[in-house]
Amino acid sequence: MKLLYRTLVTFLIALGLGSATGTTEILEQLSTLKTPLHVTCGGVLDEEEVLAISYKPDTIISPNERCVWTISSPRTVNYQLDALSYGLQTQTNETGIIATCLENNTYVRPSIPITQAGRVSLNPRCPILIITFYSGEDVSNSRGFVLFYRATTGTSHGISAASKQFVINTAFEGAITYPLEVGTQYTNLEVSTFVFTPSDNIYIPNRYSTVAYSRSGLSFCSDHISVYRFSPSFGWRNNLSIPWDMICDYTPFAWWSTDELLMLIFRSDFQNVNYGFHLTYSNQSLYCK
Repeated sequence: MKLLYRTLVTFLIALGLGSATGTTEILEQLSTLKTPLHVTCGGVLDEEEVLAISYKPDTIISPNERCVWTISSPRTVNYQLDALSYGLQTQTNETGIIATCLENNTYVRPSIPITQAGRVSLNPRCPILIITFYSGEDVSNSRGFVLFYRATTGTSHGISAASKQFVINTAFEGAITYPLEVGTQYTNLEVSTFVFTPSDNIYIPNRYSTVAYSRSGLSFCSDHISVYRFSPSFGWRNNLSIPWDMICDYTPFAWWSTDELLMLIFRSDFQNVNYGFHLTYSNQSLYCK
């Protein structure tokens, strides 16, 4: 199976190398192979085998886009990731794609920039994979991409199958109670992510997404929420010097506001559980004339 996958990927990359004709052939081959394609801007992908993200590979991307795909499944130990087609005109601090791996420890692996067609060198332990695409103002020569992944499954990733992943567009007000079933407790060894994207997945300066947290119950600081903000200049970053960027049981309420992407990561340890938390979110302009 590994040899077949490697041969197929090599063949598909050779077809493409960023050309429009090659991209069409890649999509035709993926269709023939009945490979599931995810074509929208962002989402949660939980298939265990092979899937492709095909985002605007043969059209010009839009300015100031923000798309996040969270890829995970209960038995995945790591992922192989290949860019089959890459039409972006990468601009530092403006337009690009990054791949980020999450584990069951307390930090996020450094993001890996994806800058061309070919194999992406991910960390060997990558049970949760986050793909973040962002564009700047000038996208006149940039087309999209096709990403192809394969999960390696096993039993040693150390993350609870009860973990949940969310990608939430803040165009409309909403709320999440976690765990999802009211009155239940979360489990040990969870890694659950909550990614909040700008309204309609478009970055608009001074139009802010606001997320508010209220506590139902966490177990001391063994179970906690880490807050990560996104910027095209440095990717995902957590700053513990900022109040409320690490939420423990002693914090009953907190809120965050940003005109960029925001990610909350909930982790629980191997002992003691509790009733979790409640999140509300909205989007509004804070610009005053």
